[in-house]
Amino acid sequence: MLTRALWLAFGVLLISALVGLVFLYIGQLDSAPWATSQSEEVIFVHRATEENVSQNSTYIDHPISNGNPDAILVITPNWNPEGSPGIYNDHPIGVWYDFEAQRWAVFNQDLADMPVGAGFNVRLDPHLS
Repeated sequence: MLTRALWLAFGVLLISALVGLVFLYIGQLDSAPWATSQSEEVIFVHRATEENVSQNSTYIDHPISNGNPDAILVITPNWNPEGSPGIYNDHPIGVWYDFEAQRWAVFNQDLADMPVGAGFNVRLDPHLS
């Protein structure tokens, strides 16, 4: 069963006399299972596990993106999926398609090892691919 998640995004602007800082928080509000088809967007949380991590990458396993190098994925870090204790992955991330594995992967752009337990919000939209 696929799950669509509702997301909360808000920004807080902190202005001091010396420094202006901008913080952006993206967190999951709620998850509810809905029937979906290939024509709807799919939103889910991906977690890095020992089984899907290889060096600086974590491989996504989803029927819409598997074997689809033209898929378009929107990925954001999720510090504490479903309210679990957070794994802070303090690295710039990107996505790449592994043609040999026929899977998309989230990777740390600075080549740091991907920590097991790191979470990512994933949005797949079949209309974009």
